[in-house]
Parts: sequence; C-alpha cells; structure tokens
Amino acid sequence: MKFFKILLFLAGVLFSTLVSSQTLTYKFANPRIIRISGSDYFQFDVQVKCDVGTTYLWGLQINLSFDNTTFPTSMSSSNWKFYNGPLDTGTNTYPHPKYTVGATITGTSPNKVLNIAIAGDNYVLTNGPNPDDFNLVPTSYTTACTVSGKLLSSSGVAGIDFIESSMNGQQFYVISPYPYYANYTNPNIYTSQDFLTTYAGRIYSGFWGWSQVGNTINAQWVNWANAVNTSVWDTSTSAATITGTGSLANALRIHLGARLAISAGATLTCSGNTEIDNPTGLWIVSSLSSPTGSFIDNGTITYNTGGTALVERYLDPGKWHGYSIPFSSTSVIPYRGTYMKYWTESNHNFHYIIVPAPADSTLTGAPFRGYMAWSTVSSNITKVYPVGQLNTGSISSIPATRTEATQQDAGNGYNLLGNPYPSALDLSYSGIGWNQLDQKAWVWSPAAGNYLVYVNGGSGNTHSQYIPPEQAFFVHHVETGTGSTTLDLTNSARTHTLVENFLKDSPPDVISLTASSTSNGKMDLSTVYFSSQATLGYDETMDADKITGDNDAPQLYSIITDRNLTINAIPWTGINQVVPLGFSCGLSGNYTITASNLQSFRQGTDILLKDLKLNQTQSLIQDSVYSFSYQTGDNSGRFQLLFSNPYFGVPAQDAGSIRVYAFDEDVYVRFIDQTDIHGTLTIFDQIGRKVFTGKFENKPVNQFHPGLLQGYYVVMVQTDQNLIDRKIYLK
Repeated sequence: MKFFKILLFLAGVLFSTLVSSQTLTYKFANPRIIRISGSDYFQFDVQVKCDVGTTYLWGLQINLSFDNTTFPTSMSSSNWKFYNGPLDTGTNTYPHPKYTVGATITGTSPNKVLNIAIAGDNYVLTNGPNPDDFNLVPTSYTTACTVSGKLLSSSGVAGIDFIESSMNGQQFYVISPYPYYANYTNPNIYTSQDFLTTYAGRIYSGFWGWSQVGNTINAQWVNWANAVNTSVWDTSTSAATITGTGSLANALRIHLGARLAISAGATLTCSGNTEIDNPTGLWIVSSLSSPTGSFIDNGTITYNTGGTALVERYLDPGKWHGYSIPFSSTSVIPYRGTYMKYWTESNHNFHYIIVPAPADSTLTGAPFRGYMAWSTVSSNITKVYPVGQLNTGSISSIPATRTEATQQDAGNGYNLLGNPYPSALDLSYSGIGWNQLDQKAWVWSPAAGNYLVYVNGGSGNTHSQYIPPEQAFFVHHVETGTGSTTLDLTNSARTHTLVENFLKDSPPDVISLTASSTSNGKMDLSTVYFSSQATLGYDETMDADKITGDNDAPQLYSIITDRNLTINAIPWTGINQVVPLGFSCGLSGNYTITASNLQSFRQGTDILLKDLKLNQTQSLIQDSVYSFSYQTGDNSGRFQLLFSNPYFGVPAQDAGSIRVYAFDEDVYVRFIDQTDIHGTLTIFDQIGRKVFTGKFENKPVNQFHPGLLQGYYVVMVQTDQNLIDRKIYLK
C-alpha cells in the first residue's frame, strides 16, 4: 500500500511537471476609438493562447503600462471599463460566473500601472479540471479581456505595453489533486506589437477599420475633414484605404505589419510628421479612370524597420507617357519590360533605356530627371510599381542647362525635368525659383500625341498650372546666354488640385484652336490672344514655342518670323488683322479645326479662317468647326486667321450718355444730351450670330421691335461718337 501511494505521488508530480511546461503567449489586438456615454475611449483586446490546448484556465494577471497624460490615473467605472472575453465567460456548476475580472491602478505618476486580474471561482476549484467549471485555453489567440480607457487627451500616444517582469509566474491553470492549480511556464511569450507609439486620435485596425475621436453619438466613426494624429496599426488581408478627397491628418504613423493605401483619385495631407515602419507601408494607387492618389506631407518622413513607399503609375499601352520617379532612386525591377528614354540637352536628343536590366541596378530620379515611358501592347504591362523613400520638402538646385547647337530646331535650352513629389505641383506658386528658366512648362499628352503648354502669368494656356504627380515636363533656359541654371521648389508649391478652375473670369480676346484627326483621335491645341503688352515678334514671357509631337498627330501653330508658336500673344494693330497659321501631319486624311472661347471677344468682332489651298473663308463666329482634307506634302502655311475688330480706334465708351433697355419684346435706346443722332443698332444671339440690324432716327428715344424669341441677347450701339454693347433679355 505504501508503495502504491508513492507511485500516485510521483504520478501527480509528473503530471504537474508535464502540464506546467505549457507556455502562454500574449498579444494586443483590435484597437479602436469609440464613444461611450458621451466620452471617447481607447479600446483594445488582450489575447492569449497556449502552445497545447489541454489546460483549463484558473487565473491570469495582466499588468500594463500606459501614458499617464492620455488616460486617467485613478480607477473608476467611468475612467476604465473591462469586459470578459470568450476565454473567461460562462457559468459553472455552483452556479457562479466561471471567472471574474478586477482591476487596480498602482504606482506613482508618470509611471502608474494598470493591473487586471482574471480569476476562477474558489467554490469549484476542488472539482479539478473540467469543462463545466473552467475553460480550456486554446492554441489559437482568444480574447481574455477587452479594455476601454477614457481619453483625457487625443493628441498623444496610448503608451500601453505589457509589464512582462510582473506578469511572468502569475498565470495559472487547474490541476488535480491538491494544490489544484499550477503555474504556466515562466516566462510567458509576448508578441512585439504594442501600443507604446499608437496615436490616440485616429486608428485603423484590421478588425474594426477606421475610428477616431470627436463623434457626437455613442458609436465608432471617422471624419477625414479633421486633422488628428493617425495610426495605421494592423492590416490583415487588405490595406487600410483612403478613398475620398480632402482627407486630413496631423501626424501619421504606419506601424510594422500595416499598410495604408491612398486610392486613385483620393488625397491625403499630413500637417505633422510621417513615420513609415513597414515595407511598402504607404501605397499610392493609380488607375486608368482616375488620377493617381495624392499625398502631401508638411513635416518630415522617417522610415524604420525597412519602411518604404510604393507609388504606382498607370501606363496606357502603346503610348508614350511623361514620367517622373518620386524617389531619389529605386530598383529597375518594376520597369523591366517598359521602354524608357530621357532627354539630353547638351546633345539635343533622347537617350533610350530599353527594357532596363539587370535586376540589381537602380534607376535614378536625381537630379529629378524626367523620362518618357512606353509599355508595349504585347507586354500586358499597364502599371509600374517602384518602391523607395519619397521626395519631400524643399528641393533646390534642380539643374538645367543651355547648350547652343548650329543645326536648325536643335532644342537649345530645353530640359526634361520631373515633378519630384507624390502630389501635383502648382507652377503658379510665387515661391518657385525659376532663375534663368522661362516660366513655362511643356507637358506631354498621350491622348493628343502632342505637348500642352503652360505660361505662368500668361493667357491662352493649353495646359493648366498643375503638373500631376510622377509627370515629366519640359522647361526652357532663357535665350540670353548659355550655361547652367536651376529650378528651386518648396513644399508649399505642392497641391492636390489637377484641374484649372474654369469658372473664374476669363481674359478677353483669346481664341483657342483645336486641330483633330478623324481617324485616330489625336489632336493639337494652339492659342492666339491679344494683349497691349505684346509685340508682333517673340515675347519671351508671353509666347510659347511649338514642340513637335507624334508623327501621326496633327500639328497646329501660329507663325511669326523664324519660329512657330503654340501660344502667340499679339497686340491689336488695326481694325483688320491677319495671323498666319501652320498645319502639318505625317498622316493623310480628314481633319477639323475647332475654335473655342469666342465669347471672350466683344460682340461684333468677326473671326475668319482662310484656307489658302482651297481659297475659301469661313466665319468661325457663325460656324466654329472647319473640316478639310490633308495630304502629306501640302504647304504647311495653309491657313490664316482674319480678325475684324470694329472697336479698334474707337474712343472709350461713354456709358452715361446712352441707355439701352428692353421691355417685353422691344428694345429701347435713349440718348442723353445728344443731338444729330445717326448710327445703327445690331443685335447678336448668345453664340455671336447677327440676328437684327436697325438704324437710329434723330430723336432722344428709339424703339425697335426685332421679333426675336425669348432669351438673352447682346445689343451693339454704334454712332459717330460712341460704340457700346449691352446684354438684354427679351420676353
């Protein structure tokens, strides 16, 4: 009998030893910010697992550090809230709750500690390990406790982490016989992801999605119109995503194991510092149908634990695209299968990079070089995915040169640069240092097959002031002198805007012309406008040279001595004025020239397009689209723009001496303090067509019944002393 008792004792010791070797692993999970009872709380789960799923939980001691300025340092039901997790729920055979959760705060500020105790029921301890009184600790992570801490401040960090030294040796499971419980293996295992640096303003977790402070109802929400400190804490199967425009954050931290995607067409501005702690942690998305996502940081960007950004660029196959790398350097691997070239100003030609290789080489974005990129249709490559560290802040001394060449049309002084930022660049910003560069940009349009032009401070631009992210553009060294200069950029020149605000007032006397191919859809844009500051020659601050586009795209330009212009500013020199136009294309076919912005000219101005080959003239006021056939080899100087300006040389309007008004269907003109009245009244409809003409009688008030439909019209009154126009409404 004594021998048998010794065997039982040894068996108990062996069982205790075998089971007590089981190890617990702790981790944090599922953080979010939620409104409870009118206050914001930082909520998270404490999860645990065991390496073998055969132990019944008796008790856990969880000790946590926390930021003593972010959370309350006293324990109350309104300051801290605790909820049992699946690991410690249920009712035992007594019947009592299987487990209770209690908490205290100990220590002194700023190092106070949150102590959470999860304990089994003493009334059933002697029953031994069984599923009716206790719960098994599974081998997969299970929530032991959900904690909600009231936020005293949302500007800081949570500062929460396990205090491992005081938790080790304080985790117990149920055994039988006496003493009925034993320690799990000491020490426990703790995963590395904590809340020490997790911001308390806005959080993304893979389980809850986005949440932030400031809701007015008791629920979880997010409001991207508010700039708050933001943490992307974990992403499980897909990245955290920003899909809207105008999204704001203060500081941004993308934690290890997390990714943030800025969707195509979406924007994010960070007013504070950005920290990227995960490889490709920031992902800027591009698509065919929407602009590339846009990111602006106004602080600094730091990269830890291998953190990088990935910036996509969509390449429509079979077309050249102006491209700029948003990093100082990156691997060539994302570009393999893509044809690329860059412009060498000193040689006045493109240098080709064909299918970049080998895999260990790099492609440089410094000194912020622009490229032209081409994806072949057969390669099935529609995007490139470069990875690196983003350009940001002030970028000065971007080099540009001017090297004279003797050959004609050599491209002297043209430099292909790139927007170095992952956001658009506003070339109208006054803080840009142009130095010895013309304040102009030529931007390639794959759809048009031509370059569109922006002239800072000018009129009639064919491209807006905004250079899209990852976009190359040509600049031009001024024509006086040779040598080097620089373009100097600042972060303040960055913007999310891509489209010009066309609702603002348009300058007067600007005609825009578009030449289009009816076979391939390619086009070219050219502008002529009138300014008292212009000359009939080349105006360096107002005119823009024509850079030839694709061979199969129409080329349209105005002609002055020794050069062709995309934008041509000229002065009014007489009532009738002629502007020579050039047209060429490497493809025979049918084409159109369409005039727009005609409303910028005063009513009564006539604009004609003359086709010298066919010796025919069309009023663009009456019909703004001219169609014609073209054969390669036709004289390029085929067209003329003819302007007839009846206001030229007429004295300034005396608005006080003439009144024009409408009543029902009639138009009235009243002459104040005038005698010997002679002249005409002309009425134009809204597209500029002349619809009525009448002569004045020598009397103070003249009445006309034009018999026109209801609507708005423009009345021009011309006498020996005056020429005025007024807008009226006829009923």
